[in-house]
Amino acid sequence: MIGNPQLSIANAGGSLIQRCYDPATPAFGPALQHAYFRRADVVNRGFGGYNTDWLLPVLEQKIIPSVRDVILWVILIGTNDAMLEPAPNHVRCSFVGLVLIYLGSARQVSAEPPANHRGN
Repeated sequence: MIGNPQLSIANAGGSLIQRCYDPATPAFGPALQHAYFRRADVVNRGFGGYNTDWLLPVLEQKIIPSVRDVILWVILIGTNDAMLEPAPNHVRCSFVGLVLIYLGSARQVSAEPPANHRGN
């Protein structure tokens, strides 16, 4: 039995997703791929350095339309947003909350705040 190669699990986000297959780190990509072996294709769409402001249009216009029959989305956003002002990546927390509500409508969303960048 070949399984369902048309089903997908999609990873999207910033550098944490971009490097989720990096063999030099304890990456979750291979573990996810192994857990769904022959049941779903695991695709990786990571954009290192992107904050939520920059990633949302890419997610809506490029990533979501490019992946079909997604049974699980792993979206890691917010880490680059945690930069303190006046950093160019800084995004206000209320915007991130609205994005999570938007992405989570009719879906289950688990959210945890990222570490805050303090410049040390």
